[in-house]
Amino acid sequence: MRIILSLVLYAGILAAVGCGRSEQGPIKEATAEDIRMQQEAQTKANADESQRRNRQPQEMTHQQSVADQERARRR
Repeated sequence: MRIILSLVLYAGILAAVGCGRSEQGPIKEATAEDIRMQQEAQTKANADESQRRNRQPQEMTHQQSVADQERARRR
């Protein structure tokens, strides 16, 4: 009896929450225009990311920083 009441309660909660109901409408298939716009956005994002990486200073390893310090001291 408890199992049946639990299932009824579970079904009522799911119905109240709206489980399985999509308010976005049916899924549409991507058109050639959608694919082209997605590719352009991806290309732009990749270009922005590479520019951002180029602007950031490269971190030196400990060995490189020690070598730079030694060169500066020799001068």
